Amino acid sequence: MKIEKLYLFLVLLLVIVLGWIGFVLIQWTQGGGGYSPRADSQDLTVAQAYARAQKSIVSINAETTTFLQGQPKIARQPGTQRKVVIRPVRGIKTSQKGAGVILHRHGLILTNAHVVQGQKTIEVILWDDTVVSGEVLGVEMTYDLAIIRVKPPFPLQEIRYGRTAQLVRGQRVVAVGNPYGLEHSVSAGVISATQRDIAWRDKNLVYENLIQTDIDLNIGNSGGPLLNMTGELVGINLAAPVGAQGISFAIDVDTARKVAASYLKDIGY
Repeated sequence: MKIEKLYLFLVLLLVIVLGWIGFVLIQWTQGGGGYSPRADSQDLTVAQAYARAQKSIVSINAETTTFLQGQPKIARQPGTQRKVVIRPVRGIKTSQKGAGVILHRHGLILTNAHVVQGQKTIEVILWDDTVVSGEVLGVEMTYDLAIIRVKPPFPLQEIRYGRTAQLVRGQRVVAVGNPYGLEHSVSAGVISATQRDIAWRDKNLVYENLIQTDIDLNIGNSGGPLLNMTGELVGINLAAPVGAQGISFAIDVDTARKVAASYLKDIGY
């Protein structure tokens, strides 16, 4: 009798194991090889995913002033009859808006290079609206990435990382940015493709292995995070190519981490 019960138990266990293997294989086939039980079982709402990463996201306002000389003019020196040549000078302010993610609790932030390069003043706004000044530590134009440093009044919350290998077409993602100065704007969509090589005509650059999404990004979204549905960083958003509508691209997280880690190692972090 005991042998029969043991036999039935083993048969039942075998059926359960084979059923689970079949289920995993089906998901693997349908998902293009990217099935992740951990990710699927912990998916959050858009609001929850954003909330997990909120304290690790910053808004960036950068500005510089360019002084231009106008056409020379003849003027009379006050109190005399002497004529002098003057060259009027006027200042033109240019600004860039973007976002970034916190790499290190002591104030290291990753963003797009085009947001901060060449800017005289960099204003970084933390999650609680605290405003701190930033300085550029280094840029990597090949990937349009830059690291800036701030001196925060309190330890910052570092971003949590996902993995590029787990990204699949159709996967939901969340983009956070600072479009037109509207801080912490949240958008959601899906991954349309991965490993895209895209030429930016206005920059004469070709970016490789980009993530393509259907999120409509605007000026100011540059440098902000692309999050998965567990609130982990999976990409750094780029401004969409000139003329693009309803499509955007992001630098994958593995590339961004590699570039940042290499630079941080060079400066002793």
